[in-house]
Parts: sequence; C-alpha cells; structure tokens
Amino acid sequence: MVQKIKPVPASPIASKIEIATQTPVVLKEPNHKITKSTRSGLIFPVARIQNNIKKGRIADKVSLNGSVFMSAVLEYLTAEVLETAGDKCLERNKGKRRMIQPRDICLAIKDDDELNQVVSKDAVIPGGGVIPYIREEMKNKKKLKKNKAQEVVTCEA
Repeated sequence: MVQKIKPVPASPIASKIEIATQTPVVLKEPNHKITKSTRSGLIFPVARIQNNIKKGRIADKVSLNGSVFMSAVLEYLTAEVLETAGDKCLERNKGKRRMIQPRDICLAIKDDDELNQVVSKDAVIPGGGVIPYIREEMKNKKKLKKNKAQEVVTCEA
C-alpha cells in the first residue's frame, strides 16, 4: 500500500488556504448558517472583502478563492504587525505590560525589513513619531568645528 505524501506549504497563507479547502464543516443545527470565513478557517470577513473587491471594480468577475486568499493575506499581515508591535511595546516599557500605542506600531513596521517594504515610505501613522536616527555628520559635529577652525586659521596665515 503506497501512501501519498503531501507537500509542505511554502507560506502560512498557503497552509491556511490548504486547510480551508480540506476541512469539513460540521453543522451544529440543521438550519445553522455557516459563514465563508468559518468555512475557510479565517477570522477576517471573506464576504465583506469579496463585496469590496466587486465594488472596487478591480475585475469583471471575482471568485471566492480570490477573496479567501485576500482575507488570509490581510489576517497574516495584521497578526505580524501586532506581534512585532507587542514585542516593541514590552521592550520600550521595560517589561511592563502596557497598551500597544501608535509609536510601537511605527517602530515595529520600520524595524522589520519585510513590513517596511509592504508599507510604503509615504505612509504616515498618526502619533507614530519618527524613527530615532542620528547622521554621522551630526555625531562628529565637534570634530568638524575644530577642523574648520584650524582651516580658517591656516588660510589667514
């Protein structure tokens, strides 16, 4: 008897979609309605995203698989941002449990290379502040002033 080995999914999103297509849904009551999100095993609303894609007139026809995939991507990105923002919150508040603030979200996005590519450079997070960065020229400002003063003296002499 030969068993088929399933290939390992490449990403968490692909695994969610694969699980959603394979898991059977059990009805609790005979008249109980099951949402598309429940069928696919997602938290984000699949039907609402499908309606927004249709209203946006992105394409003439929209399949259910497209909206499930979009919901899975949005759910994954949200989870990733919240996880890194929670870590930044704990790091910034020295281990005390606090609320995640816009500053933590901004630092989390800018520190992670992949999230920084997804969120464009022009995106503004209200209350996020700026990334702490000091240019090398500004760090060596005292040295530069001394060098300029010596140059001025040598030019006059």
